[in-house]
Amino acid sequence: TLGALSAETLVAEWATARDVSFLPDDPDAVRRARCRLDLFHPKAASGAPVLVFFHGGGLSGGDHHGTPEIYKHLGCVIVSPTYRLYPEAKYPEFIEDAAAALDWTKRHVAKFGGDPEKIFVAGHSAGGYLTACLALMPEFLARHGRSPADFAGFIPISGSMVTHFAVQLERTGANASILVDETAPLSHASKDAPPLLILCGEPGMDFGSRPSDNRLMGHALLEAGSTVCRQCEAPWMDHGSILDAAYAYLLKFIRERLAK
Repeated sequence: TLGALSAETLVAEWATARDVSFLPDDPDAVRRARCRLDLFHPKAASGAPVLVFFHGGGLSGGDHHGTPEIYKHLGCVIVSPTYRLYPEAKYPEFIEDAAAALDWTKRHVAKFGGDPEKIFVAGHSAGGYLTACLALMPEFLARHGRSPADFAGFIPISGSMVTHFAVQLERTGANASILVDETAPLSHASKDAPPLLILCGEPGMDFGSRPSDNRLMGHALLEAGSTVCRQCEAPWMDHGSILDAAYAYLLKFIRERLAK
């Protein structure tokens, strides 16, 4: 049934849970207030694949209410978390929040009809950066007793594979140059990387040098010996339009991974 939901089915058989706290017991009141998520889920079903989607906004904006409507037609339970933002939050606090959201999803998504063994992780722009960090920096999930291998696949959409410009700004006071340090997903390319679909828009149309560093990420993973990672550039798509265009790539990737 993946990808076969009609608009009538969405209205009649699916429901939304909004502003669910995924860190209700955290001692930090600011973190508790910020770390919330929305779910779009079947009213009466079990075993559906799950898509966790992290919003963009430069690590300094955005919230959990912005998942593209078209993604609901994937047939997945949709989990849309938010996270603490720069400048109040510093590296790696936003990644820690994203990891906590994945841990919550693993523990609770079955109550909403999702299969915790079929969780895919995606994100756009800053959310793509977080997605790549979670896939390639296992220490963040390890704090929850989990591993990137516990998830079915990761899809960063037009995410920064070099040091994110907000992290550059925090560390150096400027963000005008391309920097690759330990906060860059590119620094962590590995043969042991989980299944990854690295997606961005067309060169000359997507944001800045984003297609170049995404292409470099794909080459780095290939050179490291990964056989489960792919890098794609969507023709005619810019940094905004890639968000909806990603639907077809997400559907194909999820179907392929589930078949395996």
